[in-house]
Amino acid sequence: MLPRFLDPPTLDRLRRLIEANFAARDALYAAAGSLDNEDHVGVCVRLADSLAGHAAELQQMVAAAGDQPPGPQDLVVQT
Repeated sequence: MLPRFLDPPTLDRLRRLIEANFAARDALYAAAGSLDNEDHVGVCVRLADSLAGHAAELQQMVAAAGDQPPGPQDLVVQT
């Protein structure tokens, strides 16, 4: 498959969206772990799973453009 061209600003935005999706996913999984209400846990887990799927799709776009997409291990933890 031939790489698709995406300009640098677009690639940068996609990378930031990937990172944001992974950060939000992790926050939702953490929230689910701290909740007692199973309905609320289910909502958090479903939302987190959905964000993980969005991140994967965005990673594919970046990879198709011939660039290395960020992964969850690339996140910088803010303290």
